[in-house]
Amino acid sequence: MSYLAVLVGLAAAFLWGTSDYLAGLASRSVGEYSTNAYVFLFGGITIFIALMFFGSSAHPDLGALIFGAAFSVPIFFGSLFYYRAFRIGDFAINAPISSSYPVVIVLGSVFLLGQALSWTEILGLTVTILGIVLISTKFSMLKARKRALAAGVGSSVLAMILLGVPSIFAAVYAAVIGFLLLSLMWRTLPALIAFVGGYAAKQDLRMPKRRTLLLIIVAGLFDGLALSVYLFGIYANALALPIISVLSGLTGAVTVAYGLMISKERPEWNQWLGIAMAIAGAATLSYISAL
Repeated sequence: MSYLAVLVGLAAAFLWGTSDYLAGLASRSVGEYSTNAYVFLFGGITIFIALMFFGSSAHPDLGALIFGAAFSVPIFFGSLFYYRAFRIGDFAINAPISSSYPVVIVLGSVFLLGQALSWTEILGLTVTILGIVLISTKFSMLKARKRALAAGVGSSVLAMILLGVPSIFAAVYAAVIGFLLLSLMWRTLPALIAFVGGYAAKQDLRMPKRRTLLLIIVAGLFDGLALSVYLFGIYANALALPIISVLSGLTGAVTVAYGLMISKERPEWNQWLGIAMAIAGAATLSYISAL
């Protein structure tokens, strides 16, 4: 087993999980749009500094850069829905759903690349989807014949889909464009979209107040580091991609832990089962899709 792969995977999970929690807290103060814009901004600054120190050995052609840049659009919208889910709902409920994007990777390999599903992949898909259904449903409200859908679930599902699409091609573009340059593109371009689109749509993009700004700065720093570490792991040791994918896929588990321990969230028993199923199913799909 590659110890570098284990270290990369665990570091990415911790950094992303912490970033998601801090950004989610910020979104409850200033809204998801402002949070999204500034997290991308500070994430991009972090990666830019790293790129200045280490440079990029890759020399991609214009076509690769354009296609890589195009994925900034779903990344922007996926993160926007992700933070919206945290603004209106619980971390422990919405993080496992958004982190189930390996479902999108596997289905994308089938419909876009023409690969056949294995029985293990079918099992992983089934477990993950059933887990999402259980997480999304409050059985106590269902019995009372009230609205049973947990808050933020719709946004989490959209985030899962939108953030999953770039992940299908992440390994390819990390090798072609270079992991730091790709990281920079996938943070600065969404930030540009956020600020240009935000001013056009008359969003409130004033600098957040000190406490919220501190949350956003740390969230952006951790997000930029997580993306760079993850893509570096893929670039440096492609053979260990299954290990990196599985361990970095624990991002949702890290965010869930923060929600339970710090925000004192209390999922219902069926949601507990769904959380376990979604995380286990997504980890299985991550491993298989990376082989």
